[in-house]
Amino acid sequence: NSKGDVIVIEPVKSLLASLRAMRVQDEPDDFIFQKPGGLPVNHNLFARRHINKDALTVCKSYSGLYRGRHSTGTELKRLTNNSLAGAQNLRHSVAMDERAYQFPSSADGDAGMALYEAKLSAAAAELKSRA
Repeated sequence: NSKGDVIVIEPVKSLLASLRAMRVQDEPDDFIFQKPGGLPVNHNLFARRHINKDALTVCKSYSGLYRGRHSTGTELKRLTNNSLAGAQNLRHSVAMDERAYQFPSSADGDAGMALYEAKLSAAAAELKSRA
């Protein structure tokens, strides 16, 4: 029940494409990140061990995967003005979306998102150049 399609956007799409290109050809392709035996990794522990340090060097306000999920739900709701957007993409109920993901937007918030996107794109470019 926990499997499903996920839409991947930039800069994550390019980072995952780079990772896939580096994988050994005979590795199983079921999960992007997997433990020996082909089981998926615990994403919270994986992030803590492998993502958090680099993310904090790029964005001092990085707060982990859950807050990223929460801000994505808020932005989907704001962009579409539709509670189903967050609910369908983040796999939670519409009631949860309406209760937790409907925060007001402002011009400062929109400008901040543009800066955040630019910072993420720059980080992706830097990681890509290291590969």
